[in-house]
Amino acid sequence: MIAVCEPQCNDGAHEMCNAGFLILLCKTFPQKKIFFIAAPSHVEAVKRCLGQVNISFENIIFSPVDIPTVDFSLQCFFQTYSFYKKIFELLTLKNIKHCVFLSSHTVNLLVLKLLQKKRCSQVSFVVFVHSILEYACRSFLWGITKKREIRWLQYFKYALLRGSNSHIQYVVLSPFIQKQLSKNAEFSKLPVTALLHPLVIDVKSEIFTHDNVRLGIIGSGDSANNARIIDTLLKEKNCTNYTLKYFSRGVPENTLYAAKNVQPIYDAEFIPRERISKEMQDIDILLYCYPKNSYQYAQSGAFFEIFQYNNPAIFLDNEHFIFFNESGLPIGRSVHTFNEMADLLAKVVNKQESTIMEFLTFQKNIQIRRREIELSQIETCQYLFKT
Repeated sequence: MIAVCEPQCNDGAHEMCNAGFLILLCKTFPQKKIFFIAAPSHVEAVKRCLGQVNISFENIIFSPVDIPTVDFSLQCFFQTYSFYKKIFELLTLKNIKHCVFLSSHTVNLLVLKLLQKKRCSQVSFVVFVHSILEYACRSFLWGITKKREIRWLQYFKYALLRGSNSHIQYVVLSPFIQKQLSKNAEFSKLPVTALLHPLVIDVKSEIFTHDNVRLGIIGSGDSANNARIIDTLLKEKNCTNYTLKYFSRGVPENTLYAAKNVQPIYDAEFIPRERISKEMQDIDILLYCYPKNSYQYAQSGAFFEIFQYNNPAIFLDNEHFIFFNESGLPIGRSVHTFNEMADLLAKVVNKQESTIMEFLTFQKNIQIRRREIELSQIETCQYLFKT
């Protein structure tokens, strides 16, 4: 049996990544039972994702539980300690030798290390590290701050480096992050394995099947402003035969940008995955507008929507994204500026044959690379649970 715990996410946070990891475990170890522990709302969100694929999940045991709050207070520490203590009691009771924590922050990693040596020295732990690693490795970007939540994110560095432990293996969701860590003197000795971002594959029909071209912006922090820039530039080029959707959450509704060709997909908190899947079905090209130096030590889950929904992409120069585009099977085009992006989009919108054919080739490459990703993920999973 393998225990899998999501110790901090509620509702739809990380639901595709976590559902994708459960699918991966089921494919890699079809005979093993998987004990999945998470908040009730997150269990339901993951189940809805699992419902999109046609495989059996009878070997998954779902265990909804109340999880600790994450506010980096003294109460948070004691709640986390009590929660992890119960997890460890479960591991002992059921004689489970492998336990996965699907996310981590400063407090729960310190608690894990504290309890592991005392209570579960024979259990191997796998800990997923998400965007908090960006704060740990690049704390200089935020400088000295009085904001407690930022300081605690920065302190994750010390939680990672505190005491070596051969029973804890860290997982990052991209080989690019592993490469970056290997170049960082402080983090180069950490036991880190790269597992390509798990997917819940949603088969999609061909692109460019509508009269107009359909574009989508997903994942960027200021998607409304990026949509405004792109829409304005396309209008200046006399392009009108397009629809631009952008996904935005957690911002005031009066800050959204809407126009004749632009449609905001909005939710005050989390956009339900069912709605994302529905809206993605008719998008031809995804647009990514991240700053050049972002995601040096973290993976954007939104970027893997390229593989999730079989969508070629155009992205502003970003080292991490370019890393995925450098193989012999490119999945999109990189541009330096919004103006370059608009120039390329104008060719797409005007149905320039050579450009359309290029993006159709990108989509075929994505299909090939999805199969490669799955094989790589299974190999990595076998390595993580080899004993």
